[in-house]
Amino acid sequence: MKKKRIIITIAIIIISIILLYFVKVQVQNSAAKEIINNLASENYMYTKTVSSEFNNEKAELIWEGTITAEPYVGIETCVSNGSALSKIYSYEENGAIYQRMQIQSGQTGNGQYLWTPKSNGVKLNQMYTAPDLNYKYEGKEKLNGKNVALYTSSYNTQVSYESNTNSENKATLDTIVYLKFYLDMQSKEVVKIQWDESKYDTDQQVLQKMCEENLSETDARKEVNESGAYKVITTITITERGKKISITKPDI
Repeated sequence: MKKKRIIITIAIIIISIILLYFVKVQVQNSAAKEIINNLASENYMYTKTVSSEFNNEKAELIWEGTITAEPYVGIETCVSNGSALSKIYSYEENGAIYQRMQIQSGQTGNGQYLWTPKSNGVKLNQMYTAPDLNYKYEGKEKLNGKNVALYTSSYNTQVSYESNTNSENKATLDTIVYLKFYLDMQSKEVVKIQWDESKYDTDQQVLQKMCEENLSETDARKEVNESGAYKVITTITITERGKKISITKPDI
């Protein structure tokens, strides 16, 4: 009888520990979700590094960006040499998001950068501020000498493409984006974000072949895969935040 009582007591302790662990994880995930979701209502400045690799050839573009939440305005400036795209200006107007881009003109031949006309756009932080994501705690990491909590997530989305020569040739594919969030749990702030667009960009290439070369998805994907593995990782490092941050409309 005594032995049975001991076994029952041990079982109760083990179950309690397991329950406490899951409660703790749930509380941590809830806190992380709140911190990440709060980013959408913050003003902040950041450095964005886009690292790509194709057939073992690596490239990197670095951007400096600023986002204000109310009203939404975002601007990114490429600080790397050799990019045809110099600036992206995104803003909210009458409840819709528009954008203009400063692109090097191929007609001038003198390196002149010209602004594109106003067009429908997306928020510059739309890749990482979806409010309905679920997050998984992956552990602690060191970032600039500080302990940060790493959370991962992913979401399903779609990529679309329409032929430049025939508007009837258009298609859409389901794809997925993988995210990493590095959180300072003491200050309750997101300090770094990273996302893997490799599948997203690969599916975009598949769509382009489908629409421009009239290929099936199977044949288009085969050609893309045979051309070599393509990898794209984007990293956002937040450098400054606060209500005093503002954006001056560029001279367009």
